[in-house]
Amino acid sequence: MTAHGARRGGAWTGRSGRVGIAVLAVQTVAHALMLSRAWFTQDDYLMLARSVDRPLSWEFLTQGYSGHLFPGGFLLAWFHANHTPLDWVWGIVPLVLLQLACCVVLWLVATRIAGAGWARVPVLVFFALCPLTLISIQWWAVAIQFLPVTLFSLLAVWGFLRWRDGGRRRWWGVVVGAVVGALLFQERGVLVPLTVFLVALALDDSPAWRQRLWRTTRGAWPLWTASAAVVLGYLALHRALVPITTEASASGDDLELVANLVVRNAVPGLWGGPVWPTVTNDSIVEPPTVFWVVALAVTVAVLVWTTRRGGPATRWAWVGMAIFTTANVALLFFGRSHLGAVFGLNPRYAADLVPTAAVLASVVLADTRLLVSARSALGTAAAYAAVAGCTTLVVLPHTYNAVDKRFVEAVRADLRADPQVVLYDGGVPDDMMVGWFGDDARLSVVLATAPENPVFDVPASRLHMADPHGRIREVALVGGVRSEPTADTVCGYHVTTEPIDIALDGAVDARRRVLRIGYYTDAASTASVTVGDNHYTFEVSPGLNAVDLVVSGSPADRVTASIDHPGATMCVPSLEVGFPTPVGG
Repeated sequence: MTAHGARRGGAWTGRSGRVGIAVLAVQTVAHALMLSRAWFTQDDYLMLARSVDRPLSWEFLTQGYSGHLFPGGFLLAWFHANHTPLDWVWGIVPLVLLQLACCVVLWLVATRIAGAGWARVPVLVFFALCPLTLISIQWWAVAIQFLPVTLFSLLAVWGFLRWRDGGRRRWWGVVVGAVVGALLFQERGVLVPLTVFLVALALDDSPAWRQRLWRTTRGAWPLWTASAAVVLGYLALHRALVPITTEASASGDDLELVANLVVRNAVPGLWGGPVWPTVTNDSIVEPPTVFWVVALAVTVAVLVWTTRRGGPATRWAWVGMAIFTTANVALLFFGRSHLGAVFGLNPRYAADLVPTAAVLASVVLADTRLLVSARSALGTAAAYAAVAGCTTLVVLPHTYNAVDKRFVEAVRADLRADPQVVLYDGGVPDDMMVGWFGDDARLSVVLATAPENPVFDVPASRLHMADPHGRIREVALVGGVRSEPTADTVCGYHVTTEPIDIALDGAVDARRRVLRIGYYTDAASTASVTVGDNHYTFEVSPGLNAVDLVVSGSPADRVTASIDHPGATMCVPSLEVGFPTPVGG
């Protein structure tokens, strides 16, 4: 099969070219509007927290993150954290531009494969509107990986096609450079050379499969060798910096994971479905049984029909899609299979199929001469847009992260109203950071880049904390233990330069708590307090006062205290260690 796109007309000329421009404009506006409703969530906060006030260095860019290595992603995170912190509008500008760039390159690729006619229009509509990519674009931390990898993947195909259509071998540099670029943003960049090779196989016009394989491999062997060297070098670097580990599936049913990913996720998703899915945890999209069954049946029917109508290019396009899907599934087993079969229903794990599917669909349409008329092409595009639109309307509200936005905006507003407040660094709602983030799922991580520069866990006369809605409230203590009463009911414990043990009426364990000390004295000094194995200090002010200290680390049944002012006494009539809770929250 020969690509005639460049010979039939330019990419942007004619009526179909103008329709393509219109589709690009509509999808850009649509994605900008959808992104404008969203907000940061989950990994976004942790990546930004790791990036703020950090110098750009090799160590920073190549840090491991949940088993991943993506210096490009941390470069974008660094820029946002340090120059446009928690500004969602500026956060999504690169995403909108990247998505537009992906669509433009896809259009150029489809034009070179299917020609400057109408067949490329449905391909662009499919690529721009496929709901499989929705979560990957709306989720900031995922989008800064997914969109660059998609762009570089398409650039690699475009560079290969430019060479194949009579260009010089310097276009191979574009392909290899695109492989490098993709690997800077995500491990799935290792599939970019595979995509290019599969497209090359489908476009070769050799009649026999052995001859096709031989000609494709031999005709550009320096390109394949260079690409393979880049991938192998990257894997060696990855192993040295962030060792790749695999874990068994939590359910032990790998077959169910594959079935979920391919049959119930990818297949209906590629057809624009599953129209009316059930969405749980904002990322698991479960299709109605009838839809994935129908989608699977339609896929088989289209495969059979196009294979009979077309030639070897069509058959190799379908084979290429099967090979790429298998490789995509294999990558999932290297990273997330241990989370269980249900994660096969997360669209972002099937989103990588979309660009390759769009390119290979161009091959099938060119080879079978389908959708060559304006009526058939526009009708198909409209039908796909309608189905994808129905799915998007159901899934989209789950990508807005409204809980995150309300919480962060409420905290920031209260911080601006009282800039001197000291916050307890407590947890945040699971909708913002789920439990598997462990100790990272806390307020200081969420607000690490906040321009209000909140202060956490330092001694304060009255500690505050954020309630589940993000409102800043004073801290009350629950489930606590108190100091044992003393014979001196007025002064309580006499704290001087000589350390004194303040006995508790119960033991405290190593969990984080708040130590509240009520005291009075007539001299300013510095107090030292020891709880278990941990030592704390705070400034003592004359008069009747109280101080809250965040303590943790080791069990204790007493508090040891002293001050550094000779001849002065700090009276401690009350002392309590308890778990903080917001007053009135």
